[in-house]
Amino acid sequence: MMSEQEIPLERSWQSLPRELGPLLEPALGPIAEEIVRTIGASIPAYRRPMRGAFGRGVNAAIEQALRQFLDQMGRPAPAQRPGREVYLAVGRGELRSGRTLDALQNAYRIGARIAWRRMAAAAREAGVDGPTQALLAEAIFAYIDELSAESVEGYAREQAADAGERERRHRRLIVAVLAPGTPREELERLADGADWPLPGTLAVLVCTHRNPGRLAAIIGDGAIAARIEDKVVALVPDPDAPGRRGRIARALGARAAALGPAVPIERAPTSHERAARCSELQSVGVIPEAGLADSEEHLAALVVHSDPAALRDLDYALELEPDHVDSLINRADILLARGATERAAADVEHGLTVDPGNAHLLSARGALQAEAGDADGAWASYTEALREDAGLVAAWANRAVLAYSLGRTAKAIDDLDHAIRLTDDPALRVNRAIVLQEVGDHPRALADLDSALAESGTEEPELLYRRGASRHATGDIAGARADWRAHLAAHGADGPSPHLDDIRRQVADLDLDLDRPVSRVLA
Repeated sequence: MMSEQEIPLERSWQSLPRELGPLLEPALGPIAEEIVRTIGASIPAYRRPMRGAFGRGVNAAIEQALRQFLDQMGRPAPAQRPGREVYLAVGRGELRSGRTLDALQNAYRIGARIAWRRMAAAAREAGVDGPTQALLAEAIFAYIDELSAESVEGYAREQAADAGERERRHRRLIVAVLAPGTPREELERLADGADWPLPGTLAVLVCTHRNPGRLAAIIGDGAIAARIEDKVVALVPDPDAPGRRGRIARALGARAAALGPAVPIERAPTSHERAARCSELQSVGVIPEAGLADSEEHLAALVVHSDPAALRDLDYALELEPDHVDSLINRADILLARGATERAAADVEHGLTVDPGNAHLLSARGALQAEAGDADGAWASYTEALREDAGLVAAWANRAVLAYSLGRTAKAIDDLDHAIRLTDDPALRVNRAIVLQEVGDHPRALADLDSALAESGTEEPELLYRRGASRHATGDIAGARADWRAHLAAHGADGPSPHLDDIRRQVADLDLDLDRPVSRVLA
């Protein structure tokens, strides 16, 4: 019927001879029936649906698809294959019926194998030559692949539409949960619409993840998430279930995220506020930026940085469990920051009776002793803390401050070197720069001040003054002039700079008229 030829790679059925169609047409009905039977027997998702009216409808649709295949043999390719919308609708219907994409694609593969086997037999019986049979095989699989691709596209479109609607419903629910005073009936209505059972308790998680749906999947355990302003917010049901917080932390890995306390759903705004504040402290480096920050573990930082409810939570926690060392450490830190040294000391000493080798408590004892003027006691406490935990930055930093106050500048620099190797914090660099200036090592001081100013992103007046001094000492007159002008400008609204006399002593070779108003100096 045809000689060997180059076989087109796409829509190869258009290269088949037209007269082949009538030879295969009588086999279409039996082929459709066999496909329906085999799909129903082979794929569990279709076992029951293939009975009755649905099965008869599928049978008719398969026969119609095969008939279209025969009708297109040897004809020019249209811009769009006939029946495309039908197969897009098939994909949409499969998703709505709850069947998987794998089941749908398996059904098409079964159909292609049966259609080829039966059509090949009919072609052989009709005496069709080998090259045409080979092209027929390719054409059948290519044609059914195209039908399958259209159904997959319909499935994916419906899935995306469903996901978008689901995300919108989740967002409406989350916004209502986080709004103070939302009536319970309204929450239940929105929860029903989002297919999310309201939990007895929840915690709010805040992070910077790009994809709310993906974040919810990562957290698991029934969490839902939505983008609220510039953050993604997730509701985590029953966060105190055994092992749940640990699983969330492991799932998030190094992603920055903050988890509020477990609360009844009516108090979700409190959990959200706590998580959001914790997230802010992560972003500015007050608490570790990498990984999950559990607000319950950072109550001291939250209180010091204006979360008054956190101190009440610590008081309550210690009423329930007076020997809980982490709570004693957190409350001592808060009280020390607020100047309540007697109460802080009581917590520290009680904690050390429970855990005598606790490095954090030993370091806190050192801070209290230094505050009281007991330099020898403070030195011994810091040193003991570092023996227990050489990675405790606060102990290195505080002992360095004590060493500087005692005139032990080399020791202060050595301790600050240790602290900066552990965490390269701008405040530590500023402290080291002050000591380096004291011993005349202005090049190293200048490097620390450059780093601290770059990290802070603002022109701190004190740092500008100090950098100007180191630039002047190293011969960078233009740099010193620029820093001191900026320093004086920053103090213009608040009165004279406290360093005005120091600058005056060094200013003979600079073009700064310190007797004029600052606005004229900078003109």
